Amino acid sequence: MDSYAKTYSKGRKVTDREFDEIAIKPSTFHGEWNYEIHPRK
Repeated sequence: MDSYAKTYSKGRKVTDREFDEIAIKPSTFHGEWNYEIHPRK
């Protein structure tokens, strides 16, 4: 399984533009807590 592992930088700040590109869909039940992240189009 280690061959699929990726490394990520700790503490990296996400820009507003990067965050806006995330396709987040709130759940119908407690959407403020539960959400789906969809692939980029």
